[in-house]
Amino acid sequence: MKKEILGLHIRGNANLGDNYCHPLDYFNVGCDLDIALRKASLTDPPLDMEPDCVVLGGGAVSRRAPDVRKLYPKSKLVAWGVGYTTRKEIKPVPADVHYRLRSGYALYGCRDYVKGSGLDYVPCVSCMHPYFDSIPEPVHELVVYGHRKLGDLSAEAAAMGAPYADNMSGLDLFRALDHLASGSTVVTSSYHGAYWATLLGRKVAMVPFGSKFMSLKFRPATVEGVKGASGKAVRFDEALGDSRDRNIAFRERVLDLIWS
Repeated sequence: MKKEILGLHIRGNANLGDNYCHPLDYFNVGCDLDIALRKASLTDPPLDMEPDCVVLGGGAVSRRAPDVRKLYPKSKLVAWGVGYTTRKEIKPVPADVHYRLRSGYALYGCRDYVKGSGLDYVPCVSCMHPYFDSIPEPVHELVVYGHRKLGDLSAEAAAMGAPYADNMSGLDLFRALDHLASGSTVVTSSYHGAYWATLLGRKVAMVPFGSKFMSLKFRPATVEGVKGASGKAVRFDEALGDSRDRNIAFRERVLDLIWS
């Protein structure tokens, strides 16, 4: 019998990271004639289907399990690369937050890395974007990527003569990654900017505004601004391979769940 899989996340948002973080945009979940996929926004879920499995992906969506359960009471719920953040304290997300949020899910993979917690660490699935298959060489010593609402670094970048873009510049992901890849060093106040620049193998320093930054497994150096950040930036060559391996492994678990 054909299986129906529904993917829900924050779609159509001006924030670039939200728009490119759903697993069904990168994996067809082993799709063949026996699986039907559908993607929709969390703000406008379809009411004309009873999916076998609902996959919630990206960002702070894990808390939506009770709402989704009411809409699809018979569906298996999967959280894939979900996270949590608060701006009250700039320190790592505690494990007990995810112990609480994972209730109601058949599978729960979180992007917040809590060593030794027993949680399934599954970083943002955007690591599977084909851009990372062939990364270009940098052409600038430094580029800056900001978060327009919570960490505008445009004035600091201009003062340093560094190319600048932000999460709401109207770029698609290819062009945003082009910007990040163009620098040997990246200074960013964007969570996904820090994540993507690290996956690109660049030296990265970040200006965090929430706890999610501090829960990156491969955590860039923390700085207060662009000036002087280059000397503190760090690089993690293993980040891309580790992130992809974890998403591929989680995909296999999702497939097992769908067919169980």
